[in-house]
Amino acid sequence: MHDSPFAVRLLADEPAFGPLALQWIYEQWGAAPGVTLEEARGRTARYAGRTTLPMMLLAFAAGTPAGCVVLRTCDCPARPELTPWLASLYVHPARRGRGAGTALVCAAQRNAARLGYSRLYLVTETAAPFYRRLGWATLEETPDTGEIIMYADLRQEAALGKR
Repeated sequence: MHDSPFAVRLLADEPAFGPLALQWIYEQWGAAPGVTLEEARGRTARYAGRTTLPMMLLAFAAGTPAGCVVLRTCDCPARPELTPWLASLYVHPARRGRGAGTALVCAAQRNAARLGYSRLYLVTETAAPFYRRLGWATLEETPDTGEIIMYADLRQEAALGKR
């Protein structure tokens, strides 16, 4: 079992922190064309799923928000047949390198398995080594864009009782 100083909770249980997490995501990756920061911050309810996607998870250190991650139906329009996706993993710069990202990914995997999914997917250009350390495998690489689609086998994780 992974011991972590970070507590991970569903946004549904901590809705007051949704606008902050959505601001982090907006500032890191932007939003759909025409969506303002205030509009993005106002979409908290969309990510407050407990048994449906999208679902946001938040990491806390001593009661302070440290990061977030989203489980969503699709994060790669070129591969709509793959579902669900881990997306928007963000850790506040002051908390990086301390296990918050690992805690968030592991919690997302547990929640996807709880919802009955056997695999979880993600797309990254820069973080493949991080995910490989957590047991993720490469499904495909797109050399012209630099994107790597990865997956985690949630059945194996459940059988081994990991994380």
